[in-house]
Amino acid sequence: VARRAPEGRRGGWLPGLSASFCLAGAMDALEGKEDRFGGVTVTLDPAKHARWEPAVFGVRLVAALESWAGQGKRGMWLRVPSQVANLIDPAIMLGFEFHHAQPGYVMLTKWLPATPSSLPVYPHHQVGVGGLVLDGSGKRVLCIQERSGLTAGMVDFWKLPGGLVDPGEDLCDAAVREVREETGIQTVFECVATVRESQSGGPLGCTDPYPGFV
Repeated sequence: VARRAPEGRRGGWLPGLSASFCLAGAMDALEGKEDRFGGVTVTLDPAKHARWEPAVFGVRLVAALESWAGQGKRGMWLRVPSQVANLIDPAIMLGFEFHHAQPGYVMLTKWLPATPSSLPVYPHHQVGVGGLVLDGSGKRVLCIQERSGLTAGMVDFWKLPGGLVDPGEDLCDAAVREVREETGIQTVFECVATVRESQSGGPLGCTDPYPGFV
């Protein structure tokens, strides 16, 4: 017996399902955590869901979506750890889209109403910093030449030491760290000197605001 995906949802049949599987699915339903925006987040647990066959997971996901849609829920978030990546396929068949991936998991989303989705896209900016290091006289600026990177090999190209901000790191701390890592010189943050923004995408394909710090 095969079960059809609900009308209006992309996808087709979920094969290999018997009535007993459907009954078991009703007794072991997917659980989600509601958010303040009318959405629900389901986080799969490898310890529990690794034993689920993809077809059985598909039936339980259909039942959950129908229930949440009936409650007026809107945005669905499905976090799938890499240990149960085999459960991604039935979610895609039921209209989920890839949102982002990080080491250890992938996040899928689905918008239930018949309106354009208002779910936020994944963060699309990266932030870099440069250190404008002055000597005691304030007349000379510390510059470097890269041995590897975007400007490596460019003849007579000198730049400020700098790089990307780490997660959870303050901008001023990142500038001090980058200068130390690239030159071995310990500096002290004073003020913001300038800010430039690049839409070229860079290696990560993101908008790149890049402040320079004295």
